[in-house]
Amino acid sequence: MGLLDIFTKKNEEEERKLRDKISELSETVGRKNKEISDLINEIEKLNQNSGNLNSKQMVLIEKNLKETREESKKLKMFLDRYNLTFTKEKYYYKIDLERFFASTKFKELVDYLIGANIHFIQDISNEILEEMPKDMKNLEEARMKLNKFWSKEFIEWDIVTFLNKGERVTKLYNKSRKFTNVLSDEGIEFIEDMVNYNFNDLEDKGFKNKKIEEFIEIRDKYYEERRVSIK
Repeated sequence: MGLLDIFTKKNEEEERKLRDKISELSETVGRKNKEISDLINEIEKLNQNSGNLNSKQMVLIEKNLKETREESKKLKMFLDRYNLTFTKEKYYYKIDLERFFASTKFKELVDYLIGANIHFIQDISNEILEEMPKDMKNLEEARMKLNKFWSKEFIEWDIVTFLNKGERVTKLYNKSRKFTNVLSDEGIEFIEDMVNYNFNDLEDKGFKNKKIEEFIEIRDKYYEERRVSIK
């Protein structure tokens, strides 16, 4: 079984249930946002008619507004954190060998593959594994780890997150603390969150055009090298 089978040969019934659940959560977030909008409008109306303002009514509305906002935020964070979006267009990110085989016991294997110009686990095939030296340390364990990934028997949570969200923006933009602070304030944690990012807004935050162009180039280059569309 090839690696892309993890994305293209899913159990149809399980995928349908997952899509239904994600769609349901997305609709719930939409309803909560509508409730928030309605509550804000109601507060504004009460403020405009302060002569008829009922303090208990205001307290209740504000309490409902706070609770609704918190619930909506939690649901949205859950959907966003692991890229759980209901869309026909899907992507995944290539995983570095060093990230997947993080343990030092796989160093010989990683060095061998990099020497063969293989840098991502998506580039590894069973044929490549068969061609590797039989006396390589921990080769069989590496094969088992890959097979569990390919078959979806076991995938570490940080790998799942990386597949869906890519690298953290704090690492990609580590040379600009100011920019990573801006992204943090906007709730952006991973590079996938920047697909539709409006870089033009950075001018109002004191960034020069040249620096903004550098930020865009970093994102686009990363997408070009790592972000893969699932047909």
